[in-house]
Amino acid sequence: MQVKKADMEQTILITARDEFFLHGYEDASLRTIAKKANTSLGNIYHYFPNKKAMLDELLEPVVSQ
Repeated sequence: MQVKKADMEQTILITARDEFFLHGYEDASLRTIAKKANTSLGNIYHYFPNKKAMLDELLEPVVSQ
């Protein structure tokens, strides 16, 4: 079954948010995020160039208000 691009991006972001909350930004692992999102590390990089880009995406709605 193929997962839609927008769905996978949201799954990655939700998983990253949970990891950042549990472990803090510095200690959150991209490998762990990939594993918990049921995707590969390479696929994470397909959507986000780095961990900071994930954080920026998560914080954008808050910052824009």
